[in-house]
Amino acid sequence: MPVVTLRISSIKELPSAQQQMYELAVSNVSIDEPSVESGCKYIKTRDCISISFPASAPSASETNNSQALLMSFIKALERSSNKLIIRRWKRGACWWNCNINNEKLISFARGCSCVHSDVTHPPEEDHLTTLKMAKAEVDGYRLSRLALKDSDSHVQIADVLYFSHDERCPTALNIASSSSSYENGERKDRNDFIEPWAVLSYYSDSDATVIRDLNQKPCYHYPTTMIKTRYEFGFDEPHPRHGRVPINESLDYVKLILRDFVYPLQSYFFLNDMDGLERELTSLSWVDSTNSTTQPFQYLDMVSLYSSALNSIRNSTNFNSKDEKTTSMLDMLKKCVTMLQDEWDQLSSSALPAVLCHMDLQPQNLAFSHANKQHDTTNGCTTHDPDACHVAAVMDWEEACYADPRFELILLCRKVLANRVQAEIIWQSYSDKIQSWRHELMTKHHRHVDWMVGPIEPWLKLECVHSLCTLFFQFLDRFGGGRSPWETKTDLLCKIDRERQRLVTMGWTFCDLS
Repeated sequence: MPVVTLRISSIKELPSAQQQMYELAVSNVSIDEPSVESGCKYIKTRDCISISFPASAPSASETNNSQALLMSFIKALERSSNKLIIRRWKRGACWWNCNINNEKLISFARGCSCVHSDVTHPPEEDHLTTLKMAKAEVDGYRLSRLALKDSDSHVQIADVLYFSHDERCPTALNIASSSSSYENGERKDRNDFIEPWAVLSYYSDSDATVIRDLNQKPCYHYPTTMIKTRYEFGFDEPHPRHGRVPINESLDYVKLILRDFVYPLQSYFFLNDMDGLERELTSLSWVDSTNSTTQPFQYLDMVSLYSSALNSIRNSTNFNSKDEKTTSMLDMLKKCVTMLQDEWDQLSSSALPAVLCHMDLQPQNLAFSHANKQHDTTNGCTTHDPDACHVAAVMDWEEACYADPRFELILLCRKVLANRVQAEIIWQSYSDKIQSWRHELMTKHHRHVDWMVGPIEPWLKLECVHSLCTLFFQFLDRFGGGRSPWETKTDLLCKIDRERQRLVTMGWTFCDLS
């Protein structure tokens, strides 16, 4: 198999909360015949740095021929002033596993289907969770590019030019055992390639060809006007890392995200068959161990996840049943899980087609453009016109999953919108869109489908319980998740109390432990 060699003039590490990212300034790319020593190489001399790795096909439909590979790299470099991104995965915590890093404790999410109670685990268990996240993110990039390719959307998605554990490139599966490093001609043992990593195309506002072609210019309004504390769903909520969209702009923001990205992406899954996408969907789904089938995430799957994780705490050998605060919290959460199950069973809501979900469509993970030539695009501008703003790119797919589309919607309602009134508006708007797709299938393709979005409240309760479980696990330092570096145990207790009170306002008075 040919070998790709990138000559690097400079490397700059970029900020990332959980993974590692590097911006590469590439001076030359070549594709050569393989040497006797296979695998990946990192070579550093006084003059330059080079990275070599086995070449894999740029897309599932293309064969491994050198010309196609070379052109995929050249096109990516031309679009970005000769820059590429290396992404290296270090941790596997995400929304779907309640921010748990321990593979043995929580292997339900994206690949397995059970939760274990033993808290002792070797480091390689965490590596498996990280690898699952890496595969899911890579396939999130690839599948979203495929879904948007023939749509009217101009949203750009990074191209995965190389992935270390790609099944399309069998020689790359064992790169950890065949990777080598040289500095000034001397070979060194190196761990840089043990974790999964990928080479991605680079997105830059100033270099974006699509923005220029559409006669638009970059817009920095949303990323630069986020606020650190916001009154949302009844309480002041601190957001010390990135902040949140201001209340008076959050509704327009979500409408923009739905129009430019969510609707074009989801329509692909609603209106087309998923034949031929089994490989991508496997990494984005969970595997039912009883029959080895791949399943998209549904409402009751998450309920099962919470139940299993809570039972694992109760059954663990170091659980202190005499700790009244922990015990009462655990009992409350177990009742919440039972109520989620019972109330869902009483609904007549129909199933919706599973879709690719991004699950973190906050401004820091997107880029924007603006069509108004008089629009002020400087940081923190106050003359923003939301109707002329567009989503230019969507990045950071580490939360990607194949799931009920309402998961994407409920996170927009709870994490981007600020109150129930706004959430109800968006939920109804989404319901109307689903009915338009239903009508399209019936009139154009003579297919009868019974799609109903149903009420928002069961999903609001699910998200509250999800947050409570995640915070509870972090508070106990359980499951390899631990606390975020910007949060103290007091912060977590306050968050838990606010989520409990939100459930009380929705009728679950048993959550009032005061």
